[in-house]
Amino acid sequence: MENDISKYAFVISANKKYLQYLNAFLNSLEFVKNKQDVHIVSWDLPKTYLDKLDQLSFKTIVHEVSDKLEFQKLGEGETLMRWRYELASQLKEYESVVVFDADSIVVRNLDLWFEITSKSGVIIGCGLEQKRWYGEGFEEHHRVDGKHIIPKTWNEKDICCSPLFFSPKDFGNVFSYSWHIFADYPLESRFKGPDMDALGISILKHGVQDRVIALSEITWASLHETLLKPFSHVCEMHGKLWTINGEEIWVIHGQWNSDIWRGWQMDGQNQCIDRELDKSPRCKQIAQQCMDFLVSYWEKMSKYKIKYNA
Repeated sequence: MENDISKYAFVISANKKYLQYLNAFLNSLEFVKNKQDVHIVSWDLPKTYLDKLDQLSFKTIVHEVSDKLEFQKLGEGETLMRWRYELASQLKEYESVVVFDADSIVVRNLDLWFEITSKSGVIIGCGLEQKRWYGEGFEEHHRVDGKHIIPKTWNEKDICCSPLFFSPKDFGNVFSYSWHIFADYPLESRFKGPDMDALGISILKHGVQDRVIALSEITWASLHETLLKPFSHVCEMHGKLWTINGEEIWVIHGQWNSDIWRGWQMDGQNQCIDRELDKSPRCKQIAQQCMDFLVSYWEKMSKYKIKYNA
């Protein structure tokens, strides 16, 4: 649906495999009353689904890439993973953008975070639990044209790839670089590390690590089963999601409808309980109850506005 001119934009990518997650993500934006534009990098998403996007109260712009030879040569997975940062960097008509993974659910309206990045000259991302060294002497697949891009550097501002807020006018060159070290080189000499590593190196190379604000992974990514743990688990108050400590949850991330993925999460949490909490039955019960709640929340979002038909 067309709306007033949007100052901010979401960027997300998906193929048919991730369509169910994209659908839940878009519905979650509707649920939190988002009015900002959403740019979708599509690899052959079905027209029958795309035709439904007009039901949303915000504008969606679809960028079909599967029919372009340059992307076909680079591959479906690599293009969807990496080109979203290049697209976001090009969107200089917006004051601020945010890049998301498709298997995310937005829990609260994000306009305030857009405003912060548009006015303060900062990059906002989700901090990684384990920080790393980059550059000379580390990770051979970080080489480009046979050479490391940066000297040996400790990155205390190591952040996830999703969500990632920035102003394209201020930092578009930084995140565009993460695409070009992959796309501009032949297979044997291009950057081969994950997109998240490319972002970290791009930030360090451009010397903007001091402009990075790293948010809590508990409330912005729910990594490492954090919303299942007895000291940080999810709860609901007055229709909104919080941690048990009263922290606002902004994003939940995961393939909540997948039996395999849920099994990995529960196995990891139960092993942690066995190791650190004396095999506490109550802690295992909390973890299962929280998993069941998060699955029900994902199911609610998956059906909220647009219906996805497998």
